[in-house]
Amino acid sequence: MIPAGKKITLREGDPSTNGSETKIRYDVSADSSQHSSRQEEHEHEFAWDGNPHDVVVEIINAGNSASYVTINSTTAEDY
Repeated sequence: MIPAGKKITLREGDPSTNGSETKIRYDVSADSSQHSSRQEEHEHEFAWDGNPHDVVVEIINAGNSASYVTINSTTAEDY
């Protein structure tokens, strides 16, 4: 959920892959045009070689705190 008065923005250059880890980072910033809380859904495609791979989603709030989710799978789907 994104609170009223905030927005999330994908960091420039992301998603970025280094070896078997891909990072998708978002910055949270003020946005006075957003008047209500909401849920957003984002989809990002990146190259995958078929080997086990970790995807780290990082949401950074004003540069001073962050939330992380790591998806680790040896049975990912290849589209």
